[in-house]
Amino acid sequence: MADPHALELRDRFRRRFGGTGERVFFAPGRVNLIGEHVDYHGGAVLPVAVERGVFVAARIRQDSRVLVASEDCPETFDGDVSAIDSWSADSWCRYPLAALNATAEQGPLTRGVELLFSGDLPMGAGLASSAAVLVATALAMDRLHQRRQSAQELAELAHRAETQFVGVRCGIMDHYAVALGRAGHAVMVDCKNRQWEAVPWDVSGPEMVVFDSLDRRQLTDGRYNQRVAESHRAFVKLKMRLAHRTWLSEVTAEELEEQSESLSEVERRRARHVVTEVERVARTRAALARGEWQVVGDCLARSHQSLAEDYEVSTDRLDFLAEVAKSHAGAYGARLTGAGFGGCVLALADSDLAEALIHGVSDMFRGAYGDTPRVWRLGASAGPRELAEDHREDDPGRKAVS
Repeated sequence: MADPHALELRDRFRRRFGGTGERVFFAPGRVNLIGEHVDYHGGAVLPVAVERGVFVAARIRQDSRVLVASEDCPETFDGDVSAIDSWSADSWCRYPLAALNATAEQGPLTRGVELLFSGDLPMGAGLASSAAVLVATALAMDRLHQRRQSAQELAELAHRAETQFVGVRCGIMDHYAVALGRAGHAVMVDCKNRQWEAVPWDVSGPEMVVFDSLDRRQLTDGRYNQRVAESHRAFVKLKMRLAHRTWLSEVTAEELEEQSESLSEVERRRARHVVTEVERVARTRAALARGEWQVVGDCLARSHQSLAEDYEVSTDRLDFLAEVAKSHAGAYGARLTGAGFGGCVLALADSDLAEALIHGVSDMFRGAYGDTPRVWRLGASAGPRELAEDHREDDPGRKAVS
């Protein structure tokens, strides 16, 4: 049976561009269970790919023209692949264009392409919509050009696109989470050595409930890169006395305390978040294996406090949602998920009490801010894949990337 979203997008593609022969691809968003702002310091992270994501209908052209459009955003792009080095865009289009640039680095693109995007993943909500666009574009170009890269190679291409062509000094977490997702699993990624493992998610355990604060942020607005710079400065100073450490994530709490006088107050707090968050990731991974959800919830709550106080990436709305959610009956813990500065809060709650949590938190948020948060109950999804018109499961070219 064909995916209804894919069928609708295919129909809209044909109305916009004419003709037939397009193919439809999907990349999921992600919720980061824990491990925030440690990926670019070589730490381990524990994200989960989710059912919502980004769809793209794609078709190679016979000429060199490149057309990019979205059903969800008004901005479009119309250019020529021969001028790829001079492409620029101030809108969401910079993400697919970045993926096309990174693809061209692997081999020149001599023919153009038509790309039409859609999705059910909110932009700027901290659910990795940017990474989903990048991975979806990378997968589409990979399959259309029959290059057959692995999921990890697609993740690396997407990361290179965001850092080199978009200019966000991010780590690999989002791209790996999106590209390597497995149904019924979280993904543990060691960002230092690029090793990863699929971690089983207990389906009988609590649900992931995500509350949208309705605060939107852009990672390109400078605050994200500022946090990266501040924490890197902290490590440069620490390394002068801890020469055996090659990443900030390797510094222990004891070492940080001993060397704290060499840091400014801001640098000390940024480093403290990274060091303690690394410890929380390890503790959460062990608790998941034992089904100790109270421990997982405690780690989430402590992570949010650290992100709010030491890394200063939370907002009033995020703090409100996290505090109300974690205090509700049936909830184990809550924290902001994603880079912060807006976006969403993740709460873990028993399935039979999730609906009560949603209503209770939403009512209190509405009373405080006059807005009703969007809410999603999410499960662990498979990674990026092509959506065949007839959804043939026996066609290896149309299954999830491995």
